[in-house]
Amino acid sequence: MVENITNKDPRPGLPLSFVQGDQNPSFESQFDDHAALFQNHDELLSAIVSCSPYLARLIKRHPEWVKLALSVEVSTAIEKIINFASQALELGIDGNKNDEQKRIFRYAKDYAALTIAIHDLGMRCSVMDAAHQLSIFADHMVQTSLSIAIENAVAKGTLKGGDKGKSANLSGLTVIAMGKHGAHELNYSSDIDLIALYDPSLMSVKTEGEEKKTAISIIQNMVDLLSDQTRDGYVFRTDLRLRPDPGASNIVISVVAAEQYYEAHGQNWERAAYIKARAIAGDIKLGEQFLDQMRPFIWRKYLDFAAIDDIEKIRAKIQAQQKLQKISTNDGLGGFDIKLGAGGIRQIEFFAQTRQLISGGKVPSLRARDTLSALRNLENAKLISESDCAELSCAYVALRFYEHRLQMLHDEQTHKVPRDGEEQERLARFCGYKNAQEFCVAVNAIRARVFAVEDRTAADVTRRNGNFAIAQYQDEGDVSLSSRLDFTGFDDDGENSEILAKLGFSDTQKIRSLVNSWFDGSYRSTRSERSRSLIDRFLPKLFSALSLARDPDDAFIVFDRFLAGLPSGVQIFSLLANNPAIFEDLVDILITSPKLAKELTRQQGFLEVLIDGGWLTMGPGDTLKSALDIHLRGGKSVDLEEAMEITRRLVGEARFMIASRLTTNQIDALEAGRGFTQIACDAIAALEPATQQAMVSQFGEIEGEYCVVGFGRLGSNRMTLTSDIDIVFVYDTPLSAQSSGSRVIDGVTWYTRKVRRMVTALSADTKEGGLYEVDMQLRPSGGAGPAAVKLSAFENYYGSDAWIWELMALTKAKVVAGEEGLSKKVQSIISDTLLKKRDKTEIASGVLEMRGRLLSTKPAKSIWERKSVHGGLTDVEFITQYLCLVHSHEIGLPPIAAAQDNNLQFYVEHSKITQKQCDFLLSAFQLNERILHLTRLGSDDEFNPQVFGKKLSEKLYAACGAREQEEAEITLGKFDAQVRDIFSELVG
Repeated sequence: MVENITNKDPRPGLPLSFVQGDQNPSFESQFDDHAALFQNHDELLSAIVSCSPYLARLIKRHPEWVKLALSVEVSTAIEKIINFASQALELGIDGNKNDEQKRIFRYAKDYAALTIAIHDLGMRCSVMDAAHQLSIFADHMVQTSLSIAIENAVAKGTLKGGDKGKSANLSGLTVIAMGKHGAHELNYSSDIDLIALYDPSLMSVKTEGEEKKTAISIIQNMVDLLSDQTRDGYVFRTDLRLRPDPGASNIVISVVAAEQYYEAHGQNWERAAYIKARAIAGDIKLGEQFLDQMRPFIWRKYLDFAAIDDIEKIRAKIQAQQKLQKISTNDGLGGFDIKLGAGGIRQIEFFAQTRQLISGGKVPSLRARDTLSALRNLENAKLISESDCAELSCAYVALRFYEHRLQMLHDEQTHKVPRDGEEQERLARFCGYKNAQEFCVAVNAIRARVFAVEDRTAADVTRRNGNFAIAQYQDEGDVSLSSRLDFTGFDDDGENSEILAKLGFSDTQKIRSLVNSWFDGSYRSTRSERSRSLIDRFLPKLFSALSLARDPDDAFIVFDRFLAGLPSGVQIFSLLANNPAIFEDLVDILITSPKLAKELTRQQGFLEVLIDGGWLTMGPGDTLKSALDIHLRGGKSVDLEEAMEITRRLVGEARFMIASRLTTNQIDALEAGRGFTQIACDAIAALEPATQQAMVSQFGEIEGEYCVVGFGRLGSNRMTLTSDIDIVFVYDTPLSAQSSGSRVIDGVTWYTRKVRRMVTALSADTKEGGLYEVDMQLRPSGGAGPAAVKLSAFENYYGSDAWIWELMALTKAKVVAGEEGLSKKVQSIISDTLLKKRDKTEIASGVLEMRGRLLSTKPAKSIWERKSVHGGLTDVEFITQYLCLVHSHEIGLPPIAAAQDNNLQFYVEHSKITQKQCDFLLSAFQLNERILHLTRLGSDDEFNPQVFGKKLSEKLYAACGAREQEEAEITLGKFDAQVRDIFSELVG
């Protein structure tokens, strides 16, 4: 009968080179001929072949295997298959037979798979007996592959042989089985979860110090023997990710390192994982000793609130998520996950494990590895009722029954019911039902029973343990995507990846790994249970917010670096978890401004600003000045280098504060401009005394005065987050002046050197970072002129030699630091220069020429370049500068000559422009300033709404009174056209 069952598979048999002759490996010859068995099992074999293409192929290739499967108990058959697989060890002595060994292993796996399937499907053993035999087979395959890997290490000369010179010493290297493997519950096509450990003091390496390297090599060889996909398939997919800190540790870890990790960073999900742990290979004694050391970690006699809350939160979260799927007995099952779905296998396992974790420290009898024993023990301890134990046990066995048959179809590690109708029918018949509908009704009835038990016992655990409150999770169907994320370690990574992808994240594996490292306690800020609990509270909000960033992955990395840089976590995490406004503002900063995000991760002082709440209320002016005075002149002498570091730290915090308030809409662009400008003025003023002191220390005192003149945005109170500073240094000293120190220099040299030191103090990078880029191109004679400008030269140049464009720049100049006497003189020179009468036509011609030159040499690349675009910010500035140069001799200077947000109205009052022109120019000016400030939060480069992120783009569109890019650009175009018209009307 067997010969006629499957004659459609063209794939040839699997000849193995290690067998003498051309025959396939066979050990059935030791049995009598059981041909009659085939005739008596036609119905069983026909059912297997019709339902499972995988098993049908095995039966066609090896009909002789069916004899063994049907002639003895399953345990006896598996024992004989294990003995056969052990032959591979004899080939490993010279370390050159891995290919043959792999073929033997894969041959044995197919043999075991068919044998167990026949016993399982023929009801010759229970489904859990089948799982037990699969686990025993896996144990021996791991042990044999490890032994071969050790023999290979001996052959390579990295490990010493055993006492007999043939068998290697297994001491010092152990393998722990986790999950279903550890509990003897392997499903039919399961992978195996292992943890490999070594004790360097017990390993017999040839070269001292090579223990770690040798252990890694051995375990890698073991995994290859088991997992490599060859033409013959594989034995078991092997997963080593349950080891401590898998993202940072090697595939094998020392026993001491593992113990230290669990002592310092172990989490409740890891405690749950170790419930099923079992030493299966290598140095079994070492493995059992390690698990014995782990017992206090797994089974804690007394649990604090955080531990109970964590355990119950896991259970409550999973139940809430699964309840989103309303179960009806008539619902279809296409795509339903028997393992992870609502009312599935995992839910029953969680039911048992959460109760084991909470009570197992005080009740040793609860510490069973397998699920059915755990449920019985919970019943015996009166922690669940007899009926609930029976309900869940029956449901668990039934679901495992379905799981096995689902995986037997194609030998795939799948738990999802096929969506294809024909495949569903095949599965239903394979499970003993007439059709898919009957199968669906049965499965849904089981799931409903699981939920019924959950509902009856939901509050029992916490009520028995001090009435601790369970974290609240929504049961309704509107739970957001992010709230379904689960990084407790219990959840399957597949669902997390799916949710992250829907939220817009790309590298979901990396994100999962990093979040897991938070909960592993890999960062200083996440090492306490309290800090991890706080993170878990705001995690859904965090992912929802980060999903709005330009690049959610980049935004997440920024937040990860933020966490990694924190010296501790509880204070800041408490702030974020309990203050939604600050949390939202922080995330707003991180996803809106890459610049601020980097500063936040780089400068720890900025966190104090956040935690103290000062960033929400304090202003820049006197607060920063006072802080600088206290640190730099608080009764002690501060050298220049120390002053540079202190100034950079305090100025950085103040700039961060202003930028944060701008980002979170607490101040507008014009307020931010004045704030950034005041900070720069305070920085210059703070560094001047230290620079002076450095000069005096080296060269002595000198007669003279000194001041700093700010131009551009510094002079006009409109600096942005990224503005450089345009400054000119002016000094006044007698021709005969000489320094009083041991190294005598003249006044010109003295002030020139002071200026150079001042520029260094302002611009050099230190360990606290940079301060400002310094531009001195606006000094008389530009780059060709001296760094320090003498007062007389400054006055003469602007009195007779300055170009029109330099006079235009002078309209935004003001003294920002220096000695009072000279400062007044310089400010008077600036005013007197601007008040001179000039030829209107000549000024208009010069302004037009300068504007034309800028449009040709620095054209705007897009309408969003508000400074350069024709009709943009430069045009408004040129109009104001033109009005000042041609009308000041007649009407004087505005009250605040260089503050362009105030002085246009001054020209209306003197009838030089109309109120309508003024109002529109002010509106255009303010709009351009807002856009410029916002774009500087994102980048110094050209702004592109397509890549700047949703949050920043929305802020820019809102500044234009729009909701989307096209509408905003239409608004900007209208502004630019009208500014150009006014420019033509006023300038020409």
